Order: sequence, then structure tokens, then C-alpha cells
Amino acid sequence: MKVGRVFLVWILGDGAELSKTLIHADSRLPFYRIFSYDAYRLAFSMSAALIPLSLLGAWAGWRGMRNAKIDPARFGGFSVARISLLLSACLVIVFGTVVATSVPDMLARGRAKHISATSAVMYAMHYEALQKYYREYGSYPQELTDISRVNAGATAHDDYWATPLNYSPIGGVMASRGSAPSFSGYKLVSAGADGKFGTPDDITMIDGIIVDNKTDNDGSNLLLAPEKPRP
Repeated sequence: MKVGRVFLVWILGDGAELSKTLIHADSRLPFYRIFSYDAYRLAFSMSAALIPLSLLGAWAGWRGMRNAKIDPARFGGFSVARISLLLSACLVIVFGTVVATSVPDMLARGRAKHISATSAVMYAMHYEALQKYYREYGSYPQELTDISRVNAGATAHDDYWATPLNYSPIGGVMASRGSAPSFSGYKLVSAGADGKFGTPDDITMIDGIIVDNKTDNDGSNLLLAPEKPRP
């Protein structure tokens, strides 16, 4: 069932309503998805490893043909050796083609794995800490370290590349003088593979939803309500 939910979230995308419900029930679903990338990498590695084995088979077939041709009385099986050579050569071509054509996809899947792992960290932080904080205090925290008040174990503030996540509350409202601001939203950003914020590979979450940086409107202006007049 868990595998089915993982594939369903992958097919629908993280932003679909059903995906949000599934991720809310199990915030680590995006993390489980990275095993599919590991399985693909294993298949790629096996294909690459079979190339030298196929070359060895081709060499053995060629040597068998040569010996059978030179001394047929001592070395029989010329036809078998020829068939082995042809099959091994075909395998070399097949496995070589698979490896050569899979390199770009392999690199892309590696990047997707890293993004999924980072997204899983961000979703876990949202459902296991930030949402709890909001339910407890009626506001998102002013600093990310404040989530330790509701979840002492929520200490993983780094993305896959070991870069600290950038957290900023948004939609703040200050009701009166001296009162603490209340934040109705937040923005959580990973710097991505390049480790630099403000670049196209940033991974951005706003209020529990991974958004497209191209259309990101963070709404980060702090809206302060006018102070109530003193009596």
C-alpha cells in the first residue's frame, strides 16, 4: 500500500489535493520515492558491469573459433564458438547502447533524487513541526529554531547538500504596541545544488506547498495593523 501511495504522489505531483492528503498522513512519502532512483542506478551499474563480461565472452568465442579452425581434431565446436562470439558481440552492443543512452537520464535522475530528498525534509518539517507550532500558538514561528518548543527532535534544518534552509515568516500582523507579531504564513527555501540562494535551482516551500520559483510570489511584505489609540 505504501508503494502505491508513493507512486500515486509521483504521478499526481505534490500539489494535487489527494497528494497533499497522502503527504499529510505520511510526510515521508517523498523520501521513499528516492528508492526508485537507487533502483535505476543499480540497473545502470549492472548494465555497465556486463559490458566487460560480454567482451570476455566474445574473446572466448573468438579464441574457440581460432583453435577449432587451426586444429579441428583437438578443438571441436567451431559452430558453437561462432554462435557464442556473435551472441557476446550482440550483448556488448546492447549493453553499450543502454549505458551510453542512459547517462543523461542517469544524471537527471540523480538531481531529481536530491530534490526529492530535500522536499521530504521540508514536508516533514512542515507537518511535524511548523503546523504543530501554528496549532499551539496560532502563528508560525519567528525563527526556525523556535519549532523545538513543539518538537524537540525537529533538528534537521539542512537540505540534501548540507546547506541550512532559509526560513522567513510572512503575512505578519501586529495588533497593538508591544504585542508579538503573529505570522499567518512562512517561506522555506533550499539553496539547491549550487548552495546559493536566489538562483533558479532553489527549492521553495510556501505554507507547506512546493512552488515553482518562476511564478513565486512570496508575499513577504510584513503587514502591520494600525495601533489602537490609547484611551
